[in-house]
Amino acid sequence: MAGGITTLDLVAGVSKKGGLGSIGAAYMTPLDLDVMLKKLNSTIKNPYSVNLFKYNLSARPFWDDNNPALKKLAEMYKICDLTPFNEYVTHHDPYDEQLSIVVKHKTPIVSFTFGIPEDGDIDEIHRYGGKVWVTVTTLSEAIEASQHNIDALIIQGIEAGGHRASFNQDIDLKDQMSRDALLNLIANETSLPIISSGGLMSGHDINTQIERGAVAGQLGTLFLASDESGASQSWKQALSRGDNTILTRSFSGRMARGKANIYTNSFQDVERNVPPFPYMNELTKPLRRYAKGKEIPDYQSLWAGQNCAQVKYESTTKIMDFLIKELEGLKE
Repeated sequence: MAGGITTLDLVAGVSKKGGLGSIGAAYMTPLDLDVMLKKLNSTIKNPYSVNLFKYNLSARPFWDDNNPALKKLAEMYKICDLTPFNEYVTHHDPYDEQLSIVVKHKTPIVSFTFGIPEDGDIDEIHRYGGKVWVTVTTLSEAIEASQHNIDALIIQGIEAGGHRASFNQDIDLKDQMSRDALLNLIANETSLPIISSGGLMSGHDINTQIERGAVAGQLGTLFLASDESGASQSWKQALSRGDNTILTRSFSGRMARGKANIYTNSFQDVERNVPPFPYMNELTKPLRRYAKGKEIPDYQSLWAGQNCAQVKYESTTKIMDFLIKELEGLKE
């Protein structure tokens, strides 16, 4: 997950134990990413990955004071004694600069969310020996991605926490499938290696995906409450309060799965009016930052996958040991 969750210690801890630690770099400045990769490369020799958002930036919407979603957001700001916006924030997509940093450091694996990188970008990563993975949520996206010179597909089931990785942000939820159904469908249509994701919380879950045709499982939520995670304490505590999660556009303008709170409940009747990503995401950033600093869970985007109550409140090393032990036990 992007947004400071995947700290240096978390990523290094996973890779040191034989997993593939991943940096959710989409919201990082190029400078911060450069610094982190320098430190990571001096800390570990094991493979790791960096995830970037690749999307077409839509035109900035017209500001409408009568938009019900914007009016609701202004209410949330006032509740927290913050000054609400009266215009959209100018957004700069740092993708090109981020990619240059990733290439500079010869990042072993670069994964992409929300779309497919340009063929020239893929070639640039391949030239230094890197691998390109693309996240997909439907068979049509998998087929489209497979037409490019990529190295693997990450399939994202509807169970996954955080943003839906769909190429089109105006997704129809009836087209979004469970992890297992999506894996079965795509495995029959491509020879590319498949990494399966969405609600995986144990070695048993990973093994089941491998038996179904995946080469590996991708786990995010399991590490959210780890000692090394950058999630706020209030976010971590919310994860164990039941497995119930919702899909909402209210925080960012893109569909994402997380825990319900006062904020998301307030937007239920006006969600169709929420401005698109990344404009809504920029508008809610100060509110989310304020709530994180004050440890107020009701105004944070508490992203989490299904089965989130199974999170483990311990070190990344111990979580990896748990996964490894369970996987090895299944092989006996």
